[in-house]
Amino acid sequence: STSLDNLSTSGQMIIDSANGTISNCILEIPQNIKLTLENNVLTLKAGSVITRTGENYTTITTTEDQTFNLSTLANGRYLQCAGRTSGNLVYHDLLSKFGSGNALPADGTMYSKFYLTTDKIIYSWHNNIWEAWTASYPICVFDVENGVASFAKDSNGNDMIFNGAGFIGHHAFFYPEVAGLKSNGFNEDGSFASNAWTNNSLQIIELDKTQSNIMNRIAGIITRNYFDDIKNAPNDNSKDVQVGYDKEKNQMFYRPHGTSDWTSENGNYLNLVDYTYNGTTVTDFTIRQPYQGARNLLTDDLYKQIGDVETLLATI
Repeated sequence: STSLDNLSTSGQMIIDSANGTISNCILEIPQNIKLTLENNVLTLKAGSVITRTGENYTTITTTEDQTFNLSTLANGRYLQCAGRTSGNLVYHDLLSKFGSGNALPADGTMYSKFYLTTDKIIYSWHNNIWEAWTASYPICVFDVENGVASFAKDSNGNDMIFNGAGFIGHHAFFYPEVAGLKSNGFNEDGSFASNAWTNNSLQIIELDKTQSNIMNRIAGIITRNYFDDIKNAPNDNSKDVQVGYDKEKNQMFYRPHGTSDWTSENGNYLNLVDYTYNGTTVTDFTIRQPYQGARNLLTDDLYKQIGDVETLLATI
């Protein structure tokens, strides 16, 4: 079954992964940010785990609900953070006001908030100087229009709440404990073979406006142009590297710049998020939820194992 009943509260697909029945998908994302937005009031629920900025990876668990009324904010799209020590929600600004990089700008004319990647701290432009902003990593994106607030939606229509991954300026972050299965051909019985992978540290990576996706391989997180099916991938030699999945072989392939042939990728990429970055702001950030990838690949596996559409439909 691929119904939502088969998802546990932790977000893990209830399935025996040892049998290799699915591959090339995310299985588990830590569900740490518990947010509601009702009647313009944003609430970070007690028991939420937020991540502190700074050189070392540390977290704080909220002990009581934290609320903030968003109705008085000016129209626009906002990036929301929480307090590093209390989890309060007073820390937010327009998405366009957040920047990131390895050096602070000379002034804050363009950015009022800036994530400095060298020390992993958010700075705020105040009284004509940059001051350390004691805020967590962003936890969500929301919109305000004429006094009405709502969560921003990703390209799949999901609320843009940052569980497992998120972005700040033009950098993405990935939390530990995101886990998945990387494609690795087939087992002897014809089922998908998989390599298990779990992210064990806080990862920060720069987004590239010429790319459209983020994957992970054993060597670390990188950006690449990714295609769910290499048969539908355009032969675009202008891109640095293209990466794609071949369902018939259950194998990842890559196509280097200036070439037209796909080459087997032994690193076994796992796609984590889809994003769009226009060089100024991130306009879409879709975290690939566990059930989405698993559902699609389970369906493919059912077709292969049962053998014909009529039998599959009768089974359903």
